[in-house]
Amino acid sequence: MDNIKKSLKSGFAYVALTKYTGIFITIIIGATMSRLVGPEEFGIIASTFVFITFFNTIEGFGIGPSIIQNRDLNKEDIKSLFIFSIYIAVIFSLIFYNSANYISAYFERSELILVAKLLSITVFFSSLCIVPNALLLKSKSFKTLGILTLVAQVLGGAIGIILAFNGYSYFSIIYRSIFISIITFLILYFLNPIKIDFTFKIISIKKVFRFSIFQFGFNLVNYFSRNLDNIFIGKYLGQSALGFYEKSYTLMLLPAANLTHVITPVLHPVLSEAQNDYDKVYRTYIDVLKILSIIGVSVSSLFFFSSKEIILILYGEDWYGSIDVFRILSVSIWIQIILSSSGAIFQVLNRTDLLFKSGLISAVFMISAICYGIFYESTLIGVGKGLIIAFLINFFQGFYFLIKLGFRKSFFDFLKIFRFPILMGFTMSISLYVVSSLMSINMYVDLLINIILIFIVFFAMIFSSKEYKLLVKKIINK
Repeated sequence: MDNIKKSLKSGFAYVALTKYTGIFITIIIGATMSRLVGPEEFGIIASTFVFITFFNTIEGFGIGPSIIQNRDLNKEDIKSLFIFSIYIAVIFSLIFYNSANYISAYFERSELILVAKLLSITVFFSSLCIVPNALLLKSKSFKTLGILTLVAQVLGGAIGIILAFNGYSYFSIIYRSIFISIITFLILYFLNPIKIDFTFKIISIKKVFRFSIFQFGFNLVNYFSRNLDNIFIGKYLGQSALGFYEKSYTLMLLPAANLTHVITPVLHPVLSEAQNDYDKVYRTYIDVLKILSIIGVSVSSLFFFSSKEIILILYGEDWYGSIDVFRILSVSIWIQIILSSSGAIFQVLNRTDLLFKSGLISAVFMISAICYGIFYESTLIGVGKGLIIAFLINFFQGFYFLIKLGFRKSFFDFLKIFRFPILMGFTMSISLYVVSSLMSINMYVDLLINIILIFIVFFAMIFSSKEYKLLVKKIINK
């Protein structure tokens, strides 16, 4: 248990340091490019990136997590899986390239033809990264992987900003994406060189098939539940609306995605070593969830009451249309931060079948929520309201599958761990509401006051709770 917690702490530290440095850089790059590339141009790119995400989802076939989980793979198996991923990359990048006309016709934007053809390069190299990236995670090379990601972000961001300054509009985003995918693959392959002879063994594919097929199924249904909003908004509400929504959703997802990308890459490789000891995995995961939940309610509270200040400070007056939907979506941040960690635990338990079943149910509610907002209310606000309800429902059903069916623990006892975080979120919200009602100076000062207030309530409640005080001390001392 001590070794697991030591590995988790070390992994979290390395990944967190590089990841949150990357967040800062991403915010700076995003803020700069948002002043150079307008909402409609961002909407054009968002339309195509929806399909890139789809191809990246089906290209992986769940191979990456299966490499991390399976302890019986040898060098020949790894080589075969890598060669297999090359063939898949070629096939799907060509399909994407030849789908350009159909993508353009769907959104009725002729410029998407060239955009899609260029981005087929990103589809190709992103697929090639799957196996070498999984090998780094399996070997717990979190520091190396974090530095690699940071380097790619910095160099890609610099290229994007330079091109945007020189009038390349949305092409600056395209070339940035292509560059990041290429440089990431080259560095990953340099770190994990794999012999290429264009032959692979079927037996190697069979070794990971059952784990991978359910992981792939989950990725596929999760794609549609997470991206149908962009597809429908771009088609029925227009490119500008999609630009506003994409910016709001991406910013809202920033804390959840980056906390998840700190936690998940570490949880799976480390806890997979104890995959047969359910009690040990469960106790460790509960400690992680307690920390995630108090961070999540803090971020949700801050973003909700500071939505206007955050959007205008980061992106400027042109993005005023993002404020209302960003405020609504921020309510779901704490749910997504907590729930997004569950996928790694399904993998650790070798229960990607449960992950797939839960994902199917999740997709039904997510797609229903998106359709409600698009076809009934026909507004971004309607989409946001529907998604909040869907996220809440999926929180309960997702954790029921994991805790009751996966760990075979009491679901109601599990839910009790969220009593303190909910109380913290309620206290923060009341405090922020009172302060915002009594005073308003300017958006910079107002945002600073809200941040300070969040920290005051956070630390006051942590150190007034014996359970969380001991948990913080335990994390620090391990």
